[in-house]
Amino acid sequence: MDASGSTTTTCPARRPLDPAMERHDLLDFGAGYIQRSIDELPKRGEAWPWCPRMYYVSDLLSIRHGALVDSAMEFRRPHAKPD
Repeated sequence: MDASGSTTTTCPARRPLDPAMERHDLLDFGAGYIQRSIDELPKRGEAWPWCPRMYYVSDLLSIRHGALVDSAMEFRRPHAKPD
């Protein structure tokens, strides 16, 4: 974002669902309050980026060295200030 001068990013529209992608519960957690609301919670996919790794080292490497490019995201520069 620094290289392009962008200060904000948004994802204006949700991607269409891929019918071929299997969906799994985001949390593998047996607590009653989770299990009672499991159908209302977000789902995850089978592979990255739709399947969170929850592993610090790989997340750190991805953040530091991975590309922050996604066709669904819009990067914006600050608006010009009026005179």
